[in-house]
Amino acid sequence: MATYFLRSMHISRGKGSLATRAAAYRAGERIKDERTGETFEHSDRRDIAYKEVVLPLELEGRADMAWTQGDAMEHAGARHDSRTAREWLVLVPPELSPDQRVELVRTFA
Repeated sequence: MATYFLRSMHISRGKGSLATRAAAYRAGERIKDERTGETFEHSDRRDIAYKEVVLPLELEGRADMAWTQGDAMEHAGARHDSRTAREWLVLVPPELSPDQRVELVRTFA
C-alpha cells in the first residue's frame, strides 16, 4: 500500500535560521548570503536525488521572477524575526519510478 508524509515548516530568523543556509543544505549547493556575507558550502552532498525551484505557472519565465534563483528571500524580510522561506518535506511512495515521483511533487507544488 502506497503511503506518503508531508510536513510544512517556516524558515524564520527568529529561530536563528537563514533561508540561504537551509537552501544550500537542502539542495547540496554552494550559496552566498549577500545580506550577511556568509557562504554556505554543501556541494559535497551526494544524497540529493532531485532539486528544482517551482513557481506558479503564471509566473514562470517572467524576467521579474529572477529573484527566485538568488538569495532575495533573505532581503525580503526586514524584521529580525522575519519568516523568509517555507519548506515542504514530502516523502513519496517508493513504488513510483523516479520520474513519477518528480511529477507527483510538481503537481502538488
